[in-house]
Amino acid sequence: MSEAEVQARDRPEPPDAHDVRAAAHDVRTTVHEVRPSAIAQARDLARRRLRGFDARLVDDCLLVVSELVTNAVRHGGGLVGFDVTARPGHVTVSVRDRSTTLPSTIPPTGQWLPGGYGWPMVCRLAKKITISMPPGGGKAIHVSIG
Repeated sequence: MSEAEVQARDRPEPPDAHDVRAAAHDVRTTVHEVRPSAIAQARDLARRRLRGFDARLVDDCLLVVSELVTNAVRHGGGLVGFDVTARPGHVTVSVRDRSTTLPSTIPPTGQWLPGGYGWPMVCRLAKKITISMPPGGGKAIHVSIG
């Protein structure tokens, strides 16, 4: 089996409605706390917030931060808000962008192509994902890990 076939076979299906909720009435204000201008700054903030936490939880969180902020910058019209909240054994990453388009998974093509792997990875690492549509436009994605 080729590497592309393994990647296509192992790629998860998009989460169902029980895992991802688009809630137009859900207003989150903490997502505006910090607006890093670069993905590295978002990771640095997360790393500072998670000082003293379990290394695996920190690593998972940093992957989620990288993917969500990258997607906001590349596909969401830019990063509007970012926050990481933490308590022992649990972290929530919140990212807000300008787009109302929900994340999706690219169907496997059988070819080894770049891109399309971040959202499935976020879904695998998350305990819960909530997507809200704030009144000011765009979307906020809240990913709970741990």
